[in-house]
Amino acid sequence: MFLNKNVVDYMNFRAICRSCESAAPLIQWREAPISLKSAPLLPWLMSPDNHSGIHSFVDPKLGGKYLVKVPESLVDANILYSRKGWLLMHSISRNALSFYNPFTKDIIKLPYLLRAFVLSSSMGFTYAPTSKSYVVVAIHITLHEAEVRVFWYGWRGWSNYRFTNDISKFVSNHNSPVFHEGGFYVLGKDGNLGVFKVLWPERYTWKVLAVPQKPCISFCQSFLLECGGRLLSVFMGPVGEWIKVFALNGITMRWDKVSRLEHNTLYLNRPSSFSKPGWITGMGEKSSFQGSTMIQILWSIIVWRLENIIALVARMMQ
Repeated sequence: MFLNKNVVDYMNFRAICRSCESAAPLIQWREAPISLKSAPLLPWLMSPDNHSGIHSFVDPKLGGKYLVKVPESLVDANILYSRKGWLLMHSISRNALSFYNPFTKDIIKLPYLLRAFVLSSSMGFTYAPTSKSYVVVAIHITLHEAEVRVFWYGWRGWSNYRFTNDISKFVSNHNSPVFHEGGFYVLGKDGNLGVFKVLWPERYTWKVLAVPQKPCISFCQSFLLECGGRLLSVFMGPVGEWIKVFALNGITMRWDKVSRLEHNTLYLNRPSSFSKPGWITGMGEKSSFQGSTMIQILWSIIVWRLENIIALVARMMQ
């Protein structure tokens, strides 16, 4: 998960409660590398420790690790998705799904969902659970079927929808879906897209788009995210040897290669990926060239292998 922060955010975080104050010690800001007015909101990177019940927050600019203890009911919980500062978590021992806000410590429980389905599904939600119109989905793709469980705010349980799926045409890459223009988009292993549309309660559709097709011959990992109103797909070679970024062309429905992200930074991991405007230089960058494209990667790709999290932060420029 990623959490936004600058100096002002850091002070606000300490003011939330005593736990946050003790987790984030007072820092004597001797000098500001950039002015606060122009400072982009750089995300905090977060990783859970399911054994100790501690969430670690790391600031990629200033360094240091800040520890926050999680509620007992979520000690062994895995992060399935993050959005708007909320985590969708699954407790292994309790087999329980919950929303959790690590800043306010608020927990919102969700109805029971079969453990096997949770573990084999890609899950996501539309809006923060404080909204009265949020929707949670769990998408499970099999050889011949796309099975989707849906929970709508105020419902007592999950609704189940089944759609025909052809494995020769679509196999999920098992990353979290992206909510975009009223639908949940799932990236396939061949670079194509499956779309689950939320039209209204009890009205849903599932469709595998004939295009786009795989834009890369071979790759080890792939991610899907939204950036500036566009859907982006990111493909990585072994150990980050190369990175290629593509944007979905809404007219041709094909992946167009992206050579410039207009100073946006991409934050990628399996539970959730997103983009953020802004970039701070002087962070130990490493450059790699792909034709006319230069990819700058923080901390020599900032590939964190903290249990189930692989976080990559990259900027592309000409």
